Amino acid sequence: MSKNMSIDELRTLMNYVYHHHSPFYAKQGSRIIKYVDPHVDMRTGECFSITFRMYHGERSFYTTNEFRDAEPLYTRIMHWLVTGEEYAT
Repeated sequence: MSKNMSIDELRTLMNYVYHHHSPFYAKQGSRIIKYVDPHVDMRTGECFSITFRMYHGERSFYTTNEFRDAEPLYTRIMHWLVTGEEYAT
């Protein structure tokens, strides 16, 4: 299972999304994210799943057995946000 995202990483991610992909700050041609739905396990204080809802669709990231050898959740999401591509495992 890939590594969950810490609360500090989630805070950094939300700040990045707000300043680069929100409806008011996104540059023309970039992905515009309207809503973010994180799922946090309060037993560990880690985010294990997050969904980005955009004007035209949504994209979910999560840590499960299918992503056992995958990069950490934070790394995969930031790669997608910066490059627009899925992380090659």
